[in-house]
Amino acid sequence: MSIDHPASVPDFERAPADTRKTRIDRLHAMVAEIFPGDEARNLRDDIERSFDVPQIGEYHTEGAFMDSHLDLIVENVKKVADGKFPEEIPTAIREMLSRAVRRDTKAVKKYVFLHDIAKGDCLTLVSSASEEVLSKENWEALLASSELGQKAAKGDKKSLRAFKKEKNIDEVIEAGGQVVIKYGEVNRPVSWEEWQALLASSELGRKVQAGDEASLKAFCEEQDIVGISYYQSLGEKQKSHGKTGVEQLRSLGIQDESVLCAVEKHEVAFQFAGKDEEEAGNIFARADRFKTQFDGLSDHDLDFVFLASYVDTMSTIRKNGKPNLTAFLAMSMSFEKMRSLQSLEPRMSGGAGLDSGKFQKAWSTLSNSFDALPASAINAAEAKLRAECKLDGYDVERLRVLVEPLVASGTLTRDESDRLLKMAENEPLGITRVFNSKMRDLGPILRQVRT
Repeated sequence: MSIDHPASVPDFERAPADTRKTRIDRLHAMVAEIFPGDEARNLRDDIERSFDVPQIGEYHTEGAFMDSHLDLIVENVKKVADGKFPEEIPTAIREMLSRAVRRDTKAVKKYVFLHDIAKGDCLTLVSSASEEVLSKENWEALLASSELGQKAAKGDKKSLRAFKKEKNIDEVIEAGGQVVIKYGEVNRPVSWEEWQALLASSELGRKVQAGDEASLKAFCEEQDIVGISYYQSLGEKQKSHGKTGVEQLRSLGIQDESVLCAVEKHEVAFQFAGKDEEEAGNIFARADRFKTQFDGLSDHDLDFVFLASYVDTMSTIRKNGKPNLTAFLAMSMSFEKMRSLQSLEPRMSGGAGLDSGKFQKAWSTLSNSFDALPASAINAAEAKLRAECKLDGYDVERLRVLVEPLVASGTLTRDESDRLLKMAENEPLGITRVFNSKMRDLGPILRQVRT
């Protein structure tokens, strides 16, 4: 299934009077109301620091800083409460989202300000890709500078791949005595303190520190920063802002497990659609992946995670001015398929009248395919499975008549005939095994009476 991102998803617009100061003041007031008291002072400080997390790149074009993302989430939670959804959102998913808001509005408000609290501690600055032209001699010298390169120079393809990865080389093109090296983007993890020091090192950066939105883009251009992500790869250690946020929140006294679960999993929809699928708008049902990601969650927590994912998706504005719903819709379709399979499985249990081998293969194909299986299609799926996996049956009365000559000739005993007729009715798959030595005579007869 594929979608075009619809006009029904409104572009993010703000009145000219809605400056960053007014937005920040509004968010400050909400934070003070949701997290009151001296005991929450450190938590409020961390939340308010997150307002200044920079947003540069293809994902967050709703504003230069994260306060714009949080403000938009507040707006999208209200739309859920009011029952306003893009037409692409299935009815069952709308009910889940609305239920989550109705069930615990206070927890939802907390989630809004807590879900990205650790982004500032997971910053990765992305610098642009580059290209270098070397003479063949200099390329050979570069290879000779490392053990991997030396092996690559001798034709070891595995070592060449490892050497390119080590040097962040995407492609090597040899032509006319020269070697063109195309380097990939450079990812540089930085701490919040390192980011602040980098800002303080230039006049543009100091304007960014003062909250000037227009200066952030200019500063990033000055520093060759083409994007900022909130995921760090530190050798073998991976650091995501969801899991890091949960650790941080526990240390600050947040104990609501439903909120913490939503914080950790608010980007889980990306497990159901890769970047290429998002760009193409291709939506696939991955029921097995859904079980892996959500196994053990209560219906309450599942509703909350879906709400967290939805409002985050709707508040992440891409370069075309709209959110991209592909991953969320793929997760929703996967959920619907998993529930349909759970409903269908007991109806097929026991396998009465079914060829078990055919059924196992057909069930695996159905479960592992990327095709949708809405609740409305369960009856049709059952009928199809039963038709495809029906046991080879026999017309027992015709068989009774046709085997009599074999009994009369002594090819079959009467006991064997009775057993054959009983198996034809109740256990047809076992006939070949039991009557293997008689199949030369029985085979043509069985083919005549097969139903």
